[in-house]
Amino acid sequence: MISYLNHPCDFRAKAINLLDGGMNIRLNGFSLALDHSGRENCYISHAHSDHSSAAKIKNKKLLASEETLALLGTEGRLKVNCDGISLRFLRAGHILGSTQLVVEGNEQGKFVYTGDLKLGDGLTTKGAEVEECDALLIEGTYGSPSMRFPPREEVRESIAKWVAKENKLNTVLLGGYSTGKAQELIALLNRHAIVPLVHPRIEQVCKVYERFGVHLERVALDSDEGNEMKKSNFVGVMPFHLVNRELAYEFGRTSGHGVATALATGWANTFHYEADEVFPLSDHSDFGELIDYCERSRAKKIYCCLGDEEYMAKALRKEGFDAEPCGEIAEGQQKLMELV
Repeated sequence: MISYLNHPCDFRAKAINLLDGGMNIRLNGFSLALDHSGRENCYISHAHSDHSSAAKIKNKKLLASEETLALLGTEGRLKVNCDGISLRFLRAGHILGSTQLVVEGNEQGKFVYTGDLKLGDGLTTKGAEVEECDALLIEGTYGSPSMRFPPREEVRESIAKWVAKENKLNTVLLGGYSTGKAQELIALLNRHAIVPLVHPRIEQVCKVYERFGVHLERVALDSDEGNEMKKSNFVGVMPFHLVNRELAYEFGRTSGHGVATALATGWANTFHYEADEVFPLSDHSDFGELIDYCERSRAKKIYCCLGDEEYMAKALRKEGFDAEPCGEIAEGQQKLMELV
C-alpha cells in the first residue's frame, strides 16, 4: 500500500530543468535532493539508512510516503511544499512504503527516479509499477549482466525446505536486513505454519508493517513467551549482521542446542559469509528485471545511479539504450531536460 501525496500539488510542473551529478533536480526555482540530505528539500524513496540520511536532520523538509515516514519515526515532520509542481509516487516494490518519484512537465516530458526497486511481487509488497517516461534515473545495485537471480518462488521454497529439515534437530537462525528482508522471511515462515522468534529491532519494524495492513505472526525474542520458546529448538529471525558462526557457537554453548544459521541476500553468490547457508533472496531487481524495466519505460534517456554506474550504463548501451552514469553530469550543467 502506498500513501500518495496529501498536500497541494497541481500535477503540472512549470519547469524541471536540471539533474546534476549529485542527484538533485531543480523544480520551479528550488532544488530537491534525491535520497540524500544535500538540499533543504529532500525526497526519500524508502526507509533504508543509505537512502534516508535527511530524516536524521531536523531542519530538512521531507517528501516520502506515509509508510516511509512511519518506519523512520519522522511522522509530523515539515513536508516539501510542492505547490505548482507535479510530484507523485509510483510503487517501487522494494520494501513497505518504497516509492519512485514522477515529475511531469507541461507537455514537454516526464522524469522518473526509481530509487531501489523490485519488479516481482514479494510476500509483503507488490512489485514496482512502470510508466513510460522521457528521462529515467534508475538504480543499479545489481546492474551487472552477471547478476541474475533464480526465480524468487524457487528460492523461497529452498529456504522453507532447509528450515524444516534443520529445525528437526537444531535451533534455526535466519538473518536478513531488519527492515524489509526480515519481514519477508517472517511471511515466508508463516506460509509454512512457522511462527518465529524475532529480534527486538525487527519486532519494532513489524509493528509498523502491521499498522499498514501487513499481518505477521511472530513472537518477540525478549517476551515471556519468547523466553519459554527458547527452552527448546525454535526458528528465529535476526538482523543480518548478527547471524554468523560466532553467534551460533555462543548460543549453542549457553542453551545446549545445536544451531544452524542462514542468510538471505542478493550477494549470496558474490561474497563469502560466515553462515551454514546463504540464499540469493533479494528485495532488488536483478539485471534482467532492470532491463525489463527500461524497456517498458520507453525512456529516451537513461541515467544510472546507486551502484556501479559506469558498468551499468555500458551494459545498457550494449542492449541498445541511450544511457550514461549520473555521476558524469557536472554540477550546474543543464543536462537532463529543459521543460520551460
